[in-house]
Amino acid sequence: MKLLLLLQSFLFLVFFSFSSAILKAQGAWIVPGADENYPRILLKNTQKSRVQASLTDTIIRAVYHGIYQNALSIPPNDNVDISSCRQRATIAQNAAFVYYVDRKYDASFTPIPLGEGERDILLTKCLQLLESINTTVEQITILQPNIYTNWQWRTKMLIHYLCAYDLLKGANVPDFQLQSARTKLIEFARNLYREANRSVLGLTFFDVVKNNHTLMTTCALGVAAIVLNNHNSVDINAQPLNWIQCALWHTDNILWQDASRNSESSVIAGYAEGPYYLKYWLLNGLPFLEEWGILPLI
Repeated sequence: MKLLLLLQSFLFLVFFSFSSAILKAQGAWIVPGADENYPRILLKNTQKSRVQASLTDTIIRAVYHGIYQNALSIPPNDNVDISSCRQRATIAQNAAFVYYVDRKYDASFTPIPLGEGERDILLTKCLQLLESINTTVEQITILQPNIYTNWQWRTKMLIHYLCAYDLLKGANVPDFQLQSARTKLIEFARNLYREANRSVLGLTFFDVVKNNHTLMTTCALGVAAIVLNNHNSVDINAQPLNWIQCALWHTDNILWQDASRNSESSVIAGYAEGPYYLKYWLLNGLPFLEEWGILPLI
């Protein structure tokens, strides 16, 4: 498949050139010459005007109207139930996206700028959701060896919240307003990395799980490393350099290297779990791959 071939080539180039990265003593991931501007994930600042112009398209209009309506919706008060947590994360991302794009539709469905009061409401909502993230990542135990299946939701929440933060940074929201949100995101990514690499009877999640759940986890850690790359910490679980190394190595391993790999690097091959699970892990994978410039080649 073309996507898998492109991804294979990309990972090889990244591993080959990884030594050019500057390894700071406390785990930040700084790459010389990299674009440090925001946003970095869903779109770039150079694409903003194109997105705004596209809102007159019939199909895009329907999609954006749905995003706008979700952005205006009231988040659930429940911040424990996974379904409610997912809704909160989705609303945060959509509110940040509308805030960044700065457009809504008038009565005739013509795109117009948001009012200042509307922007303030969206920003306040998004910040409140970011500052109250439930950063729980379930712990694999002998009694609950398959609890990692809940991570398919935790990883999506993490990516949604990271995208929200990324968009607010791109919209020039001051860092002091985003500090609490940033702290929560680091804690969330830290918890995911720690649990994925924690040993239970001598084995970690990555040692045992060789499927789309692995790839959803690696991609979430990769997005965290991209958005929070300059974070420093003495805690090895909270270091972006570790997150990105984990993301790249295990993505390559589960696709092409491991004895239980899901594809073959030497021939044109598909994804062993089938097209549904390929599509499913790419819900997490596409935000990660977009940053590396792979998607425009597809």
